Amino acid sequence: MALWFVPVSLLMYLFFMVKFQMRPYYMFYSLIVNGFLITILALSYLYYLFKNEYRTGLFRQPGFWISFGASIFYSGVSVAFAFVSAIQGIPIKMFGHSLVAVITWFFCAVLYTSFSIAVLVQRSNQKARMQKAADQLPPE
Repeated sequence: MALWFVPVSLLMYLFFMVKFQMRPYYMFYSLIVNGFLITILALSYLYYLFKNEYRTGLFRQPGFWISFGASIFYSGVSVAFAFVSAIQGIPIKMFGHSLVAVITWFFCAVLYTSFSIAVLVQRSNQKARMQKAADQLPPE
């Protein structure tokens, strides 16, 4: 499934760069479509994990946390960027910054938190495998 992602993503990026270059937010269009594709890819991997044998130890899989963070980040940021002109028209300031910036920061925090959890889970799994291998060694 991931084999089609890179060529389609590059083609979409080039299409939006050529087609919408004169508009003020042409990069947002590319990010919206590519974010949708990344969300589909991450959700399909989550479905694969849930469907297969990883149901019991789902939270101990680093791939789960990476896919979870990517799906939440790109779905949220894609929706926010789809309505960026409407959101920027709202005069709400949070923490002294625009609403679009706060929304993006929130989803970045979710993404990087899930990546950090994935690293911690991977280290924990690696330590458990090393301990299991050490326990199986014959005594000297």
